[in-house]
Amino acid sequence: MYNGCMSIKQQAAESTNSLPPPGKASDSNGVVKIADVCGGEACIERTRIPVWILHRLRQLGATDQEILDQYPDLSARDVERAWEYVASHQVEIEQAVRRNGN
Repeated sequence: MYNGCMSIKQQAAESTNSLPPPGKASDSNGVVKIADVCGGEACIERTRIPVWILHRLRQLGATDQEILDQYPDLSARDVERAWEYVASHQVEIEQAVRRNGN
């Protein structure tokens, strides 16, 4: 997606950079933690959508398609990456659900 604030060349360089910028951690492709975004919770890259919210929706019975309908900025691959992250960070995500969700 083209961002008018950045040249296409800048966007390409940013998207291929394998190292996260300062203050940003990436444990799983497509999921990032940024200290000043969503309280540092794991989020889908390029969004402010925490993985724990997607996980909680799934616990409540939402299908992947319902999640995609609810969050049109997400792709099917984003949702797949969220589930991969949840599988490898179960304790972290469950703690985030308890801290933030119902």
